[in-house]
Amino acid sequence: MTAPRATAPPDFASFFLTEFRSTVRSVQRVAGESAEDVVQEAFVVAFGQWERVAILDAPDAWVRLVARRIAWRRQGRDLERRRRESEAALEGGIPAGATSFEDPVRTDLERAMAGLSLRERAAVRLHYLVDLPISRVAEVLGCSESAAKVCLLRARDRLAEALIGHRGRWTAEARWDADDIVRQLKETGDERHADVVIEEVPLEGARWALVLERGAYSLDTEDNVNLDRGRYQARSGVVRLVPWTGRGHIVIRPVIDGARARFQLVTDTTPPTRGVPDEVYLRLLLESASFSRTTQVAVDWPQM
Repeated sequence: MTAPRATAPPDFASFFLTEFRSTVRSVQRVAGESAEDVVQEAFVVAFGQWERVAILDAPDAWVRLVARRIAWRRQGRDLERRRRESEAALEGGIPAGATSFEDPVRTDLERAMAGLSLRERAAVRLHYLVDLPISRVAEVLGCSESAAKVCLLRARDRLAEALIGHRGRWTAEARWDADDIVRQLKETGDERHADVVIEEVPLEGARWALVLERGAYSLDTEDNVNLDRGRYQARSGVVRLVPWTGRGHIVIRPVIDGARARFQLVTDTTPPTRGVPDEVYLRLLLESASFSRTTQVAVDWPQM
């Protein structure tokens, strides 16, 4: 058991600077390419308990043990995730390439962090989780303070985009009238449903908007006439819409380019409306036009 030390404990920043690289080397065999990531997480854990860890006889050994446990836990989690994905794929419940919709919410942040470079992840963790000043972050990264600040700003922008992603109000760039609907239905081979669709879809040159926010979705005209609503879940590039009726679900794939997007229909198990398959409406309302994000969620960051 690691005993309390008799000498004065080190401050956390000095301890981090001294032990980080050697800790990475010590867990390389267990953690592989994610060793730096694992060690960063272990030091965050140490920082949260620093008053207790600092007085141990060997705080470096404690951090190495924590890092190994994190690596083992990640391996187990990856194996379990792959098992669930395989089972779901066999049942046909999840599109190819998508992960389980039952993953914990924190995986959104984990996935966003994984999209950063190792240097950017280190800067974010050191500054926002470990609370090191920019000068110390620069020292750890081996760069100037201005370069460390640029690295943090770039990481923040990438995290904000990844975390916001599909969220916001997306408004169709095209306006529709009856002639437009008939023309579009002919292009998709669905013109036999034109009369019913025209009766069901609001017209008068309307544009429609898809709103995705806080787990709820709605499909409205720009005059706030509601076409559909319910809840949604997003995982691995696809969005699963569950109508408020609870009858079936829809999976769409947003293809986002900055403030513009197109929505691709992946699967649709909702029942027909007046004899018209639901995918006919979705091809018309979502797939046939580009959308622009007209409102977006803001991300508030602490000042550097």
